[in-house]
Amino acid sequence: MLTPEQNACVAIGFLLDAHCREQVHFAQDPTLPDLEVNLTCERCPLDDCAERAAEPEVYRAQEAQREREAALEALLEAVSRGQLP
Repeated sequence: MLTPEQNACVAIGFLLDAHCREQVHFAQDPTLPDLEVNLTCERCPLDDCAERAAEPEVYRAQEAQREREAALEALLEAVSRGQLP
């Protein structure tokens, strides 16, 4: 619970796709800062993010899973061709 002695802030982001640009007319304002972010720090693949508040644990776990799946797929293809590694 926040107290009057504490400072807090909230950042609000919008996915700037075509639909957003149609609905949010000031989205094209060049004076607004444009910051590339992902959903959360834990899921963000950006390595050079100065705003990172946490390690990208979820992203790393997903990458490791993708690598395992790719290795398994390569193994299955080699086996199906009769070329065991």
